[in-house]
Amino acid sequence: MQAKKNTLAENAYTLCLDAVQAAGYELLEVKYGKEQGEYYLTFIIDKRGGIGIEDCERVNDIVDPLLETANLVQGAYNLEVSSAGLDRLLQTEADFKRYLESEVEISCYRKFLNCKQFIGFLLDYADGKITLGLDLLAMQKRMDKKNFKDFLFNIELALTSVDLDKLTEAERQTLWRKFKPATLLEREEPIELNFAETEWSQVKRYIDF
Repeated sequence: MQAKKNTLAENAYTLCLDAVQAAGYELLEVKYGKEQGEYYLTFIIDKRGGIGIEDCERVNDIVDPLLETANLVQGAYNLEVSSAGLDRLLQTEADFKRYLESEVEISCYRKFLNCKQFIGFLLDYADGKITLGLDLLAMQKRMDKKNFKDFLFNIELALTSVDLDKLTEAERQTLWRKFKPATLLEREEPIELNFAETEWSQVKRYIDF
């Protein structure tokens, strides 16, 4: 039975793909299954800038006549169109290219500049490497005051080409006392960081609620 469901979903995907793409949407997946005694055929869509109710209604109006004409589903079913979710994971090269200049959140395997999660604008993606323009204000909301200041301090040292590994504790304390976080927070040009594919565990769209 499961194989039949999968085949039906795949056929629906193939049938409607071109029409959905022509309307400016990405068709991510089609699911077919039974919930609470009723069958559902669900189209999951996305587009740059996000999906709203009107988008779902528009795609519904596109795929419904195609499905009816092809008569793919035998018996009664409910047709649904939904978004991929606000915090969708970026996994393919097409995902990264589509969301260039959009705000994303990167989670890393290990701490870098005293931080494992970074929020900023996706400036470039090539060969698995990401260039991120940091959104320091968004990161400030996520971090406690001490860790955020330490994060900014490490950025400041990196920008001034100071080798953290060679600093003595006395030298670090001297620089810390002179450090002014406002200098970075008021900086007009974004601070860019590069991440290799082996450094990050996941990248997803960032939504500031």
